[in-house]
Amino acid sequence: MNAPTVGQTYETLDEAKIAFTAQAAAEGADFSVAKRDKTRMTLKCKNAEEMSCGFQASVRKQQDGTFKVVSLQSAHRCHGHGGSKKRSATSGHDFVVAKARELLVVNAKTVPKTIMDAFKHKGIDIEYHAAWRAKVEICGESVSQQALQFAQIPDYLNRILAEDPKAICKYTVCEGTETFTGAFISTSAQQTAWVNSRAFVAVDGAHTKSTHDYILTLAAGYDGNDKLVIYAFGFALRESTATWEWFLERLKEALVDLDTSTTTIVSDRQKGLLAAIKSVLPNTTEVYCCVHLLRNFQARKDVGKADSAPLFWACAQANSEEAYRVAIGVVSERFGRAAADYLWSIPAHLWVFFAISNPLYGRSSSNIVEIGNAVFTNARALPPLDLLAHIYEYEMGKFAERRTAALAREEVFTEAATAVFNAQCNASRSYTVTLSSSTSPNYAALVRHPLARSEAHTVEIWVRVDEEDDDRTDLPSVGYFCSCGFSDEHRIPCRHTIALAGKVNVAPHRLVESQWLTETLRWAYRKPMRAISTADLEISLNVGPPSQKRGKGRPQTLRMEQGEMAAKDQSKDAKERRKCGICKGPHIRSKCPDGPA
Repeated sequence: MNAPTVGQTYETLDEAKIAFTAQAAAEGADFSVAKRDKTRMTLKCKNAEEMSCGFQASVRKQQDGTFKVVSLQSAHRCHGHGGSKKRSATSGHDFVVAKARELLVVNAKTVPKTIMDAFKHKGIDIEYHAAWRAKVEICGESVSQQALQFAQIPDYLNRILAEDPKAICKYTVCEGTETFTGAFISTSAQQTAWVNSRAFVAVDGAHTKSTHDYILTLAAGYDGNDKLVIYAFGFALRESTATWEWFLERLKEALVDLDTSTTTIVSDRQKGLLAAIKSVLPNTTEVYCCVHLLRNFQARKDVGKADSAPLFWACAQANSEEAYRVAIGVVSERFGRAAADYLWSIPAHLWVFFAISNPLYGRSSSNIVEIGNAVFTNARALPPLDLLAHIYEYEMGKFAERRTAALAREEVFTEAATAVFNAQCNASRSYTVTLSSSTSPNYAALVRHPLARSEAHTVEIWVRVDEEDDDRTDLPSVGYFCSCGFSDEHRIPCRHTIALAGKVNVAPHRLVESQWLTETLRWAYRKPMRAISTADLEISLNVGPPSQKRGKGRPQTLRMEQGEMAAKDQSKDAKERRKCGICKGPHIRSKCPDGPA
């Protein structure tokens, strides 16, 4: 908020008051409203008599309907002296509400202490009750605003389609009730990025912080520069098989060749997602998130967190079946047979390096999507339409930024590829090469490090003889293999392969695959995401909001009523069970008419 000056105009008197309040709070001063009606407002310092402070301001209504600061006499001379940095719950309410909206996202889970801390970080102290009242007002408006925004989502999706006809933008409602159940957005720019990036996608959902019950769903991967790319996003009511099937069907429609064996999809083993992948994407190579597997492994009573992570990763990163069996044996010795059987029961082709057929590019988890969820942590408290627009605008900015960087880059390979390639080149200088076949166009050798002669790797390189391929930059002109597995994993030649290439005079850069080329990165971001306005969206009468989240536990009033009824019932049953020890009647012994006098 800018400090008020003479001549500055405001839409309302309340807006002018909030501006003066913000200035006074920042300076440690305070003021009172001396006069106010529909056309004017006069402010005076609260310490005018005690501190002889001459601050006074006058705001008047203009002919155009705005309110102008017509006079501003002196500045506060009572800074920090007896003033009220602490705003009262009554006079500063409008200011606290406006400032709270500016400083943080307030929702039902926000506690007043969080609002107080945000103000204190800006040098303003407010009372607890003032923060609580501000939260109540903001959340009350938020609930009605969210319900309205669900009905505006269809028009927002239509605006995206108007600007981008090849985009996949769909929503679904519950039959009968017409309540909102899901949305999906994947623009043509995101689809183009998928075609020119790695055939690797992770899918996951994250709970929103809204008062309504829905899940933010994301599908993401990495581009040729090792940067996170969101290919699709949307909403779902819950993480069930049906909702995930609906999302994956739209994703299959958006991403070319998604349902093929050359594409890898990573999940966190959520039951509904696993079933949906088998149903909608049966041909895709499925991989489990190793980070989630590690958490489950450490949660076992016979394992725990001590020394378990290195042993788990030794299993997950085993580059041969023999190494995998050895790692499982070590787990059995350390934590017992039951813990080893737990890992062994998980099919190796779903999480162990040597058994996975497709390259993972060093990514063995679905944390890629969780990183995306973390980026939108604060945004997940926004109303539904604002959240969709926020993610869209975030990706739009990233696409423009990366396209500019790719066009400006003069090197052949991307920045990430260059770093990995140079590191392998530098390491290759320490290796010795013993050729077993040097007949062009095929070369084979045994490559080892002088300090670790027992760790020798077999390497093969074969050169294409078709001269027509020599001028093509989108295909590698040679093929290669190394027993270390690094090349298969990253699609960049390892240090052993580069050592052999140098020995037989094959340029190492010819071994790098096309996905790491800067030109490929330019193609990935050649399409911009169009700017979409959210102003004046139409309200769909056929779309209603989903149910609101139910609070934890039983409602307080219901618990009290049931308690009272239970107490009455117990009292009634106790009376019915009473039997006199003398006549066996329904009364106590002292009240028995046949008892002793």
